[in-house]
Amino acid sequence: MAILVFWLVSNNHVVTNYAVQSIMVISYFPVYARMASQKQNTEAFSVWILMMAVAGISLLASKGWLASVYAIRAIICTGTLLLLMLRIELKARKAMKTSDL
Repeated sequence: MAILVFWLVSNNHVVTNYAVQSIMVISYFPVYARMASQKQNTEAFSVWILMMAVAGISLLASKGWLASVYAIRAIICTGTLLLLMLRIELKARKAMKTSDL
């Protein structure tokens, strides 16, 4: 709500966009923390890969730099999450191989 009020008062699109993007980055932190400590992946790769693909298409199709900021933020955040998911999967496979021996 504070960002909306700021934008209504200042009409500053750039700072407002950065503020929204910052909040969107911060919203990933709990997911990152959970994924960093989990031993089992509960997220679907297909959903996150699709979200990253859409962000990539958005980046290619974007006309303004504010839209590019959004797309780049989405690519970085979903890419980080995908890497954490992959880490969990690889650790689980390694643990299964060592337990089979």
